[in-house]
Amino acid sequence: MIPFVRACELTPDSINAFLTKLTCANGKNAYYRAIRAFCNWLHRQGYIQENPITKVDPPKIKKTILPSLTHEQVEYLIQCAETVRDKCIISLFADSGVRLGELLSIKESHIDWETQTVIIWGKGSKQRKAPFTRRTAELLYEYLRVKKVSIVNENVSISNIWGIRLRIPVKVGHLSGQSRPPVKIAGGVARG
Repeated sequence: MIPFVRACELTPDSINAFLTKLTCANGKNAYYRAIRAFCNWLHRQGYIQENPITKVDPPKIKKTILPSLTHEQVEYLIQCAETVRDKCIISLFADSGVRLGELLSIKESHIDWETQTVIIWGKGSKQRKAPFTRRTAELLYEYLRVKKVSIVNENVSISNIWGIRLRIPVKVGHLSGQSRPPVKIAGGVARG
């Protein structure tokens, strides 16, 4: 905000000129939002009679398509995975595009074997169905057959099919399962 406050008057033309001079591409939108918040505050507090930002169009944001993995790269990752669970997770990520938090909330009842879809609760508590391929279906079936999905820890009930304790915020490192290995103590085993 300091470059804007030092260089501009509060008029639609000067705001547009300031934003046009910026060379930070999508950063222009961040400046615009900051200037808009500042102008709205000045207007609400009565420092200015007319809000100049109402006559300024927001800068266009360039949307870039992020690169995706090739089929060969996905196959390589699946081959490198050590467990059926990890192979299944990678395959489901690649097939459906689910987010990590969404993946960690999947329960066995969310899987529709006939349509090869899984119910996902996404951002804003919105429900959607994510498709998966036959390979992922086979991996899921093998994993669930071996797993039997009835994991209950003494202290925490784990409600997802992966046997991973949910944490907020979810971090990629948590995919490895328990946060730490069990620590032996006199009289039993405790979580470290």
